[in-house]
Amino acid sequence: MKRMFSCHRIDAAVKGRVEGLSYKENRDITLERLRYITIAYYDFGGRLREGELMVNRKIAEDILEIFYELYQNRYPLERVALIDEYGASDERSMEANNTSAFNYRTIAGTDILSLHAYGMAVDINPRINPCVTPENVTPKNGAKYALRDPDQCQGKYKDYMIQKDDWIYTLFKSRGFQWGGDWKMIKDYQHFERPL
Repeated sequence: MKRMFSCHRIDAAVKGRVEGLSYKENRDITLERLRYITIAYYDFGGRLREGELMVNRKIAEDILEIFYELYQNRYPLERVALIDEYGASDERSMEANNTSAFNYRTIAGTDILSLHAYGMAVDINPRINPCVTPENVTPKNGAKYALRDPDQCQGKYKDYMIQKDDWIYTLFKSRGFQWGGDWKMIKDYQHFERPL
């Protein structure tokens, strides 16, 4: 099964899928600095699936190891697909509860590049782990998971909400990632990033 976990340079086939969508010509990141990763994972029905991610080569091995541990522990992920499957729309990908990483984009509501634009961030089950601000919850269909107390949350998958110091939190933190749920004003519970 470990052979399903692989890391490669971006080849012509992947380049053709992402150009003009998640990847746009720019001065900040080249395709040579990104890696294409394939993984195996279990969905919420316990079915074995194949997934794919693009990340910065600096974190590729760590991401591969993290997702292998998720697989070994049967940690459920609803979908793991390149964001290009959703037209590179962060909103559509989140609504589908798609776990994803690279997307050359700015932080919502700003002109500052997101660490996703450098392939240095990954979002895990974003509908179950929404981004919560004083004004709204993103994605909108993740609103029931804005209440992070599993005893009060009404969401079907409340037991898989990422919590501070839980297993998946520790798994990422041990490899130098920061968690958006630790932020002060915005709580981006899906988001793990490694600083540049």
